[in-house]
Amino acid sequence: MRKILISLFRVIAKRYDVKGNTSLRFKASKRGWLVCFLLVVSIGAQAQMDLDSLMTIWNNTNAQDAVRSKAFFQYIQDGWMRRDPNTAFVFAEQYLEFAESKGLDKAKANALHLMGNAQRLKSKFKTALEYYQQSIATRERIGDYGPMYASTLNNIGNVYVKSGQYDMALNQYQQSASAARETGDDRRLASVLNNLGNIYNIQGNCIEAINFYDRSLKLKESLGDKMGMGSSLNNIGNVYNRQGYPEQAIRYYQKSLKVREEINDERGQASSLLNLGLIIANYQKHYDQALLYLERSRLIREKIGDRKGLIDTFNGIGKVCLQLEQNERAIGFFNRSLELLTKVDFKLGLSRALSGLGSAYAASNNYEKAIEHNKESLRIAKSIGAKKEIMTASEALYTNYEQTNQYQLAFTMIKLFMKSRDSIANLKSQRRILQHEFEQRALADSIKNADTIRLQQVLVDNEVQKNRRKQQQAYLLYGGMLLLIIFLTILYNRFRVATFRKRVIESQKLMADETNRELVEKNEMIQAQADEIKVINARIRSINQSLERRVMERTRKIEQQHDKLKKYAFSNSHVVRAPLSRLMGLINLWDEPNISVEERTLIAELISISAHELDEIVRNLNEVLNSEERKSA
Repeated sequence: MRKILISLFRVIAKRYDVKGNTSLRFKASKRGWLVCFLLVVSIGAQAQMDLDSLMTIWNNTNAQDAVRSKAFFQYIQDGWMRRDPNTAFVFAEQYLEFAESKGLDKAKANALHLMGNAQRLKSKFKTALEYYQQSIATRERIGDYGPMYASTLNNIGNVYVKSGQYDMALNQYQQSASAARETGDDRRLASVLNNLGNIYNIQGNCIEAINFYDRSLKLKESLGDKMGMGSSLNNIGNVYNRQGYPEQAIRYYQKSLKVREEINDERGQASSLLNLGLIIANYQKHYDQALLYLERSRLIREKIGDRKGLIDTFNGIGKVCLQLEQNERAIGFFNRSLELLTKVDFKLGLSRALSGLGSAYAASNNYEKAIEHNKESLRIAKSIGAKKEIMTASEALYTNYEQTNQYQLAFTMIKLFMKSRDSIANLKSQRRILQHEFEQRALADSIKNADTIRLQQVLVDNEVQKNRRKQQQAYLLYGGMLLLIIFLTILYNRFRVATFRKRVIESQKLMADETNRELVEKNEMIQAQADEIKVINARIRSINQSLERRVMERTRKIEQQHDKLKKYAFSNSHVVRAPLSRLMGLINLWDEPNISVEERTLIAELISISAHELDEIVRNLNEVLNSEERKSA
């Protein structure tokens, strides 16, 4: 999808390129970028819709098993493999279970291929190799030698490279290239040719390396594969670097970085930045500029989680720090590289990290640790046949042993160093001979074909003109198709927006109806409560009126009783008091000792009269009180 997008960008850029008039060019550029923006939005949405469609097909159990299998394979490879290898591996396991349960051997091989890819991206090379080999065995058993067969062989070669088994990798790449040619898979063939160039470059055969890189680059240019072009340009720069041509190497590295930045290939950018940093440090001695490139490489690789790339970057920064005599900092970066190497199987990187640590400890005069790390680096370099690393480690050990007065061991190391150097020198001599023969053959071919080229030039020019007219027609067609796609996308987006707004309005209407219903119910409840309150208020007023009557009646009765008490008090103080006073006076006379019998008899009669009078008064008072009570009742 990204490659299609880049191609369309290029078409649009040419379509809206107006020369001569600055204002026209500006307006055309604005239109072109507007079209590009709309295209990005539409294609991005389309890509997500495609992934969703693939998952929908996979979840449809009524679809044919072959259709579901193909959809799920694309969903895992395109949707998750680069983004999240762990999730891709889980889906691949589910895919494998499906294939085995349905007896689909080709799908089983595809699932094992995906599981190998996920493990390889996580730098678990041993496990990845097991899955790839199972996938190859399954395909060979059923006779499936299609494009996926070549792809799996190529990935096996990649795993062998990571493990330092270059001869095994070369064999796998050659088989993959043959399979790709037979199936006409030029894209896969270009990738495999690039990998073959890598192997020959590692083995020091620069002529073969350049040959394969150049063949790969031409195929990629014809396919419009910019990611592959960036890789091939970077690899050609590596060859020039190894041959001691720094200016040419820097030029190819910069071309590679430019292409990779155009397509936002972060992993590739980190690789080009690393190579630029190292060559600028080694040949131009611009260490500050080199560290800037290396630091950019480190940040990108930490962002994307590229462990293997971080190992190379840490080693590179450590080497530059050694050049700047920042030994402690160099040791820190080499140790960080070793920490990552414990999690991946990358022997070449391990040998280089140990060699760097040995150099850092030697620069700090810690020869014991320097010897320990250089010996381990030499052992690993010998196990994988890395001649340059053998030479570097043996030279470092020679210096370490000489500094510690271990002359016998130093003599052994200098012999190994000279042997390795002579071997590399012989390879360089052979390469120079091969290069000279190659140049002579190219010159002879150019002279022989010069006349033919001149004769065909006119035909070529005519054909170029025809192709240009065809391209212009194609561009117009592409432009029309693009505008149609944009128009349909806008219509579709408007339809989606209108549908969404309609759903929102209907939802809001339902919410409003529900709210109105609740308000009506609440109003009815409030009205019922108000009526109930009115009834209660009427009852309260009735009770208040009854209470007022009762209070007035009670007040009247109390006033009447008060009047009775006043009358009784008056009677008690005047009417009752007279006979009572006489009785008290007669009783006092009765008690006198000098009173005669006749007087006592008279006093007794008077006492009786007063008592009867008092009794009569009391009865009259009682009758009055009783009559008043009967009246009040």
